[in-house]
Amino acid sequence: FTGGRIVAFLATAGCAILIYFILRREGTRKSFSVLAALLFICMPYVREWGVMANVDMAGTFLDLAAFTAWWYYAASDQRSQKLFVGGMILSTAAFFTKSSMIAAPAAFFCFLVCQKQFKKAFLLFFFQAAAAGFIYGLLNWATQGAYFFHTAYEISRRSFFYTFIFRFWGSTLIQAPLLAAGGIFALWIGARPGRSGRQLFFSLYILFVLF
Repeated sequence: FTGGRIVAFLATAGCAILIYFILRREGTRKSFSVLAALLFICMPYVREWGVMANVDMAGTFLDLAAFTAWWYYAASDQRSQKLFVGGMILSTAAFFTKSSMIAAPAAFFCFLVCQKQFKKAFLLFFFQAAAAGFIYGLLNWATQGAYFFHTAYEISRRSFFYTFIFRFWGSTLIQAPLLAAGGIFALWIGARPGRSGRQLFFSLYILFVLF
């Protein structure tokens, strides 16, 4: 498991570095940016999963990297098409690393709609869906149906196991009010008059991460 642990550790460090650069780009003091990155590493879930051989932190890193690319795209007044395309590539990689990592594309789609960039929102949705569908179909064909069996069928069955219901869904329901309050507060912060588009995008991303 050494290789998997190294990948998870590097992904965790990568997330912290991205957080630092995002905050620095927004004009946050260096000391506060470092503190925010360290607080991420100190989170209980991150400390537990950040050194285990699993796909969670790798998927989180790729999803955050996609958000970072699109966030810089918004900061460039939506002129850099390389960042737009790069974000789509990273978000597709995040989805195939862990299928629940869709916070960045969902937030970016909503951001584009809120900015009345309907054409770009449609292009984002179309190309992301087309890429995911094509790669999924190709992998399923190459494995003679085994990819669908292990990524969809088996996971859907395990979701209703007795222990999974009480350990995962029970914990999720307990935390739901706090997560909902945090998401609504983040959206309120970003949607207030006078806020920049980047701040709205950031708030939408936090909202989707929490949910």
